[in-house]
Amino acid sequence: MITIERAKQLPEMLLLKKFAENSLGHKRQNVYVHSLKVLRKMRLLTRDRFMHLVALLHDIGKPQTLVKKNGVTSCPGHDEAGAEIISRLDLGLAQKRHANAVMLVRNHLIAFRSPNFAREIGRKSKGFAREQMLLAIADLQGGDEWILSRKSFLQKLKLFKRALREAS
Repeated sequence: MITIERAKQLPEMLLLKKFAENSLGHKRQNVYVHSLKVLRKMRLLTRDRFMHLVALLHDIGKPQTLVKKNGVTSCPGHDEAGAEIISRLDLGLAQKRHANAVMLVRNHLIAFRSPNFAREIGRKSKGFAREQMLLAIADLQGGDEWILSRKSFLQKLKLFKRALREAS
């Protein structure tokens, strides 16, 4: 498996340094810095180096999907774009593990989008519901929602942690 230090130097990762997101969960937050924060949060949640790599790469599709409108930036479809990019990268993973990385990135927004996210994650993540919830928690904690809306942040964190317990 590629090292985290080497993954940070991938051209697709370095491109993230050029972009900031200003949305409900990000207050003019640089996408590369956000990815590093998500990695740090993931390291607190698990020792699994594979999950550390997925955390670092989870938003790799944002530059291709960035949209600016009325002072708000968003990246619709960055989960799919990121999965496509990861499918092409040589991460030094076995084929099945590589497919799992693609699947986790493709589905990393389910917990944020679906009111029935626990059921949907179980259905789409094919035995990786725990890993999907770890990624959702790290992603939430690596964003700016804590600053922008503490109440919303705490509600989501509580729901995500409950889903993680149920998935474990």
